Amino acid sequence: MSIPAEQMPTLINGIQNELEMLKHSLTQLNSARERFTINFNIMNVPKKNNVEALIPLSNSVYTNATITEQDNDKPYLIDIGTGYYVERSTDAAKEYYKRKVTLVESQMQQIQKLIGEKKQVLSQLAESLKSRKNTPSKKDEVSL
Repeated sequence: MSIPAEQMPTLINGIQNELEMLKHSLTQLNSARERFTINFNIMNVPKKNNVEALIPLSNSVYTNATITEQDNDKPYLIDIGTGYYVERSTDAAKEYYKRKVTLVESQMQQIQKLIGEKKQVLSQLAESLKSRKNTPSKKDEVSL
């Protein structure tokens, strides 16, 4: 495929913008994976009676609570997205977070693959543009 030399900078800028967007998405997915992993790990901590704990109400707001013996057998209230919460048994909650971590890691792998491909295309375009500038007046098109 040949691309006119004057369109190369625009194409390079577009790919760089896509790369930034993909990197931002990767950062968000990594953050989500960490939250799901933390939630999963919390359920594996041995339960003690009458323990003081900070319970998260949001990312930055916590409230004090006392975990009693009766609380050990109660279901977990888990956030399933967009402000919806459901009660799940310990095993069901663990399975939910395990599935979420697996899904997010799969999406992260796909995005990392795309980032690699975009970087390769960007490198090829930059090399073509560089060689185009270094060679005397050829036709104003670059082949990929």
